[in-house]
Amino acid sequence: MLLNFSLLKDSSCWFFIKSLHYINLSDHQELVIQPSRLVLSQKKYKNNHAQHWKHDNGQIQNRLTGLCIDYEHGNYKRLGDIHICQWHKKVGKESHNQKWIYRTNNLIASNDDINRVLHIKGAAAEPGAEVLLKKLETVHGVHPTHQRWALDVVVDDDEDGESHQSRPASSRTSTPAINQGHAIAGSYLPPVEYANPWAQLNDDDDNDDEPARGK
Repeated sequence: MLLNFSLLKDSSCWFFIKSLHYINLSDHQELVIQPSRLVLSQKKYKNNHAQHWKHDNGQIQNRLTGLCIDYEHGNYKRLGDIHICQWHKKVGKESHNQKWIYRTNNLIASNDDINRVLHIKGAAAEPGAEVLLKKLETVHGVHPTHQRWALDVVVDDDEDGESHQSRPASSRTSTPAINQGHAIAGSYLPPVEYANPWAQLNDDDDNDDEPARGK
């Protein structure tokens, strides 16, 4: 089952992208305004616009830089590491490597190939770990946490960059029963444990209720 970012109706909604390795995705340097590779960083609650993202027609745009998540060289079949970076927003066919799909089981996949997903290099869990585009992995029938990401919606955000609170999409206490085929638009509630809040649900054979640790 695919959860398509394009179904998000409110493109002004900012969110954190949180690794299920317990760390958040952020720009390599907090105040960078030029294209740069993405790495892991501890979540910040002040001056944190470098960690805020929004969806815009399949592209994921950074609040501080205005740049979009991109994969380098635009060829997912090339040999060697394919780093995830920020780049100026592209249009038309040139934007293919800036288009992303949020799949079930918390996978952020390239629209070029839905089996290529955001991946923490070396399954590292410390700040500074690089983020790559790699083939989807399965460990004992479950996708490892170094390829899985939860979204935390930013709420009560000040203009100075202070986020007083973020509402995790994985919150269980306020999650209503969700039927297959039910569209979620702007409710910011999960169709599965750590699911994207905006989604069109269809049948899915996967059953990854518990995150797995992988290497």
